Amino acid sequence: MSQTPVTMVKTFYRAAPQADWPEVIPLLHPDFEIIESPALPFSGRYCGLEGLKILGRTLVSNYSRFDATPKFFYEGSEGVIARVALSAVVRSGGRSFDTEIAECFGFTDGLIREIHPFYWNPQLLESSE
Repeated sequence: MSQTPVTMVKTFYRAAPQADWPEVIPLLHPDFEIIESPALPFSGRYCGLEGLKILGRTLVSNYSRFDATPKFFYEGSEGVIARVALSAVVRSGGRSFDTEIAECFGFTDGLIREIHPFYWNPQLLESSE
């Protein structure tokens, strides 16, 4: 693929929330995974395209709105870090919040191999009691 890593990450952010799988699939390494923190209600490893879809369904079931908007991209020799504004509404209780996350994209063989998100305040993502 002739895209730069930052261009690939931008394409991922545009296409994945829209479930535009024909745009997403060519970006992903065969061993692709998203690794979510144990501190989150949706913690775990989400592997492959199917894992990405499962994570998306999980977010929709837990949040009535979950908007992740990348603001800055930092590219290094090992990958890309996206600084992302997150705005969401917890489905249980309707509490809304805004925060930031940093998503670290690792590449192997020119494809996105892993995404490792880091949340500024993971407690905000918890369901209301």
